[in-house]
Formats: sequence, C-alpha cells, structure tokens
Amino acid sequence: DTQMDCIWEAVARVCNVPDDAIQSKSRVAEWKMARFYFWYFVRTRTDVTWVHMGQYAGKRDHSTAIHGYQSICDWAMVEKPVKRRIEQIEEVPFEEQHLIDIEVLDEEQD
Repeated sequence: DTQMDCIWEAVARVCNVPDDAIQSKSRVAEWKMARFYFWYFVRTRTDVTWVHMGQYAGKRDHSTAIHGYQSICDWAMVEKPVKRRIEQIEEVPFEEQHLIDIEVLDEEQD
C-alpha cells in the first residue's frame, strides 16, 4: 500500500482534494476525477491488482477501478485538460518522496 499511498498523495495534491477523498463515496466531480487519475497512475506504475486498487479506494469493486483507468486513457487522447493534469501529476516526484519519507522515519527510529 505504500506505493499507492505515495501516488494518492501526489494526485490529491495536484487535484487539490482532501486526503480522505480516495475513501469517500462522494461523486463530487473533482473527487471522482482524482480517483480516476489515481487508478491510472497505479496501473501504469505498479503491478497492483484491480481488486486491490478498488479496495484501497473506499472498498470499490475492481470494475470501478478498470472503468476509471480506461476513462482517463480515453479522455487523455481527446481532452487537453485531462492530458495536462496527467502531465502535472507526472511532475510530482512521488517515488522520490517515498524514499525521503522512509529515510526520515529511519532517522527518527534511531
């Protein structure tokens, strides 16, 4: 879940949604789109299963995660704002941030 935590942090920051939006049942457009971007990045950057992605995002069904991922893939080809948002999220160094967080935790435990 650490990989997904880091990806969600990056998506939430760029999409300007609260951290708990990933678990929320809300259909507020901004929150829903943030979840869709989350599923896109988890799918393209990890080997996490659809079932696990859905469970992480508020115990949703795997088909919801697939739908969100596919929607972003489709929209990115024709919708400039979606493509720009993907590029903005890609600029966030969430893998590096994860490593920094681990180093800080290790130092705190010593």
